[in-house]
Amino acid sequence: MLLGKRRGKGFEVARIELHRDLHESVEAVSQAAVGRLLSSKPRVFEAHAALDPTDEYFVLSNAEIEQACRTTSMNATDATPLCAQVQSQAEANFDPSPSALIEELQNPGGLEVLGRAELIDFKPLFYAIAWQQTKGWAVFIRKDNPRILFKPGRRWCKYGDSLKKLEENPVFVFDQTIDAVIFDGQVAGFSPTVLKNLFTDVGLSRAQVPEYIEKASDLIGSEISLSGRSIDSLQAFGKKKVSAAVRLHGLSARIEELRSRKVLTAENFLAVTQSDARARSILNENNEFDFDEEGAEIFLDIIEGRYFEDDWTGVPRRADKFSSRDQGSGAS
Repeated sequence: MLLGKRRGKGFEVARIELHRDLHESVEAVSQAAVGRLLSSKPRVFEAHAALDPTDEYFVLSNAEIEQACRTTSMNATDATPLCAQVQSQAEANFDPSPSALIEELQNPGGLEVLGRAELIDFKPLFYAIAWQQTKGWAVFIRKDNPRILFKPGRRWCKYGDSLKKLEENPVFVFDQTIDAVIFDGQVAGFSPTVLKNLFTDVGLSRAQVPEYIEKASDLIGSEISLSGRSIDSLQAFGKKKVSAAVRLHGLSARIEELRSRKVLTAENFLAVTQSDARARSILNENNEFDFDEEGAEIFLDIIEGRYFEDDWTGVPRRADKFSSRDQGSGAS
């Protein structure tokens, strides 16, 4: 059994020994996760997509995590379940340390064993069950703090007989859920949020920003297009924060909607922005969107329908926060 917590930008992972009476219970939890993988369909990881919890899971390789901001050739039809009972993908020369977490989990058997004194002060972000395989380890991760007490429907365990005399016993509360499995150079995840939180050091939340923008650029049409500078600006904007990446994830769907209604035209854009010179300036005389990073947010505001004028004052505003837009310097 492993416990992990944040340490700076990385992780500190340590090992605790489980009493043999618990082996059957933790094996059952692991086998349930394996069964879920076997009965579900692998799907290439998408940072902002929703999974069907009944029959899908995300899969990505260690190499994809290492190079999270680069498009890879892996697709769902090539992906295979991560478990000892299923033939894994063709062997590849993965970098042994693509992220802080995977680096820590390369050899669980070699991790430091926590004593009772250290255990009391250890505040885990996650716990994991590690099984040694013929080749490497299979690690079943639950992103939950097992030290949080009084959760209904949990299995209660004490850390061996030796800790019963402590004034504050480290009581562990395990459930039947597994959030991710690391096996044979791959990661399978049942929740995009958990994967993003566990691999924040490689920026999975922003990994597919270039794909989102490329798709939107292809869809936007021939009458209005995106300049190369605009594409670069949207990429820079999308990689700054998760909320920006989420907006770019929905951009192509929004463009498809506008195109289906035949309203995404230069004429309509100029009509919407007629009283805001800064907003109008992002569309040049060649009917091409051409803007810097500041203009990227203005572009998204307008395409998403967040841009409007206050009926009382005529001030251009954003619909989400009702914040005023400085016409001289861009969105506030």
